[in-house]
Amino acid sequence: MALFHCMALPDPVYDNVLPLTNRLAPAAQREPIEEQDDIHYASIHISHSENQEVPCSSAGFPVQSRQTEEPPSLHVCCDHAFHQLNLCVLFILNEMCLFFTVLQGNDDWTVTCTSSNVCSVRGSTVDISCTFKYPEKQHDLSTTVLETLWFTKEDRNQKPVDLLSDADYTGRVESSCGEISCIGSSCNRKCTLSIRDLRQSDSAVYNFRFKTNQPGGEHTANPGVALSVTDLQVKVSPRDDETKNLDCDSMCANPTIIWYRNGQYFEQRKAQGRSYWDNINSFNSYSCAVKGYERLHSPSVCKSTPQYADMSSMFFHSHHISAVKTTAIMALFLIYFSGLKENWCNTVSYPTRTMCVLQGTSVDISCTYSHPPNAQLYYKSWFKWRANQEPRDLQSDSGYEGRVEYPVEETGRSTLRITDLRVTDSAEYRFTFKTTYYEWKGILHGTTLTVTGLRVEVTPVATVTEGQRATLTCITSCPLADKPSYIWYQNNGPVTGSENPENQLVLDPVGPQHAGSYSCSVRNYPHLRSPEETLTPEVVLSLQIDSCFWLLFKDKLD
Repeated sequence: MALFHCMALPDPVYDNVLPLTNRLAPAAQREPIEEQDDIHYASIHISHSENQEVPCSSAGFPVQSRQTEEPPSLHVCCDHAFHQLNLCVLFILNEMCLFFTVLQGNDDWTVTCTSSNVCSVRGSTVDISCTFKYPEKQHDLSTTVLETLWFTKEDRNQKPVDLLSDADYTGRVESSCGEISCIGSSCNRKCTLSIRDLRQSDSAVYNFRFKTNQPGGEHTANPGVALSVTDLQVKVSPRDDETKNLDCDSMCANPTIIWYRNGQYFEQRKAQGRSYWDNINSFNSYSCAVKGYERLHSPSVCKSTPQYADMSSMFFHSHHISAVKTTAIMALFLIYFSGLKENWCNTVSYPTRTMCVLQGTSVDISCTYSHPPNAQLYYKSWFKWRANQEPRDLQSDSGYEGRVEYPVEETGRSTLRITDLRVTDSAEYRFTFKTTYYEWKGILHGTTLTVTGLRVEVTPVATVTEGQRATLTCITSCPLADKPSYIWYQNNGPVTGSENPENQLVLDPVGPQHAGSYSCSVRNYPHLRSPEETLTPEVVLSLQIDSCFWLLFKDKLD
């Protein structure tokens, strides 16, 4: 639907608009114009097919006339020239009197997102999708989409900051758009933003914008998509004298919760929603996860500091001492257990869930663990998680021979060190231990390691025309930790001034001096370079024939 709003041009081009009932009367019969506050003007709505120009047409007179005779029709014309400017002309009695501005209907330009609110777990991957609609053609101009972008903030000039170039999201975001689908005169396209390794700082409103070649053809989703990133946490509270209530705290609405006890899944027969209740043993730890995100479980927690009865029972049982309650023994318990509030139960925690490390370097993967103090620890090891396979100590794994060690450890903390990393070392690593009373089998997810190499990508292509712009990107399969600096090499020598935190080398404009082989490395590891990529600038020759030469040999050439 095209909307036409009747506008009068001010003096001196045309005289001021008179009430139409008076303007249409013959000059001799026109009544004197009295000043009035409620003068009625004309407003006309005309519909036309979306794939056609607005035709010249007639419209009924919209204002009540004081005359008894039938009012003359109003002649509206939007020819090609006016249509290009979004203007139409209203003729009354063959005299041009008013201009119309043509307003494009809002339904022709829309941005619709799948959801206005999304909630996800820290460390997971989330997809946010929006579909935008636009007219295939407008004002005799075919619509071309020039740009699509996602953003959460604007710069000092109030221009959106593309997430793909936002340092806070480096290596963690991807944007993709599907095929353009056109039905009739309307086209639509779906674009998706993927964010990996979600952080709580990613909680924000995500906006999508697209820009076309049409005048004013820039549109933003309203509202955007509000993303909430939650970190799971188990909270313990009393239920009655004998049972405790465990709540899996999450900002996400109505998630399906899975519970773990001592690192192993157990059936929640006494679960309701996010809560679980039972007669909880002081020596057990509990963890929860959202179904579908089991890898992103909460940290394990204990019920509370053990009561004196628990401590004395364990002490007497392990030392075969009769339960003689004396002041001296009570004092010993208070001293012995005073520092065990956090380390009383069976638990393993991994401070880092995901790691991205450069091929050829070394990595340290750590965890903290605890067990009841009366239980003797006699075995501990690290293993590479393999589905449906028994854990195998990495120190006896032939694939890691000579590359694995457990450095000197402090109580309650273990570290796995892998040297000379290979891409095949990419896996999930878990810790296990055994005591005289319990075996931690490592069912809970541990730390996922991704080992990446380096490679150079040239855009637009490796063969470019001199004078064009070329961008070289040092690509990794995952974002390296600590945002390292990159170094570029041309023909095996360092490119002057190329070291910076950005992983790109921009050549603009490309000249003959840029021809050669390029590679990249990360600072502190200059020996671990990427394979070389060759850049070939091409020269475009243009043949110009002097006009005098052309006239001289024209006849012979003919």
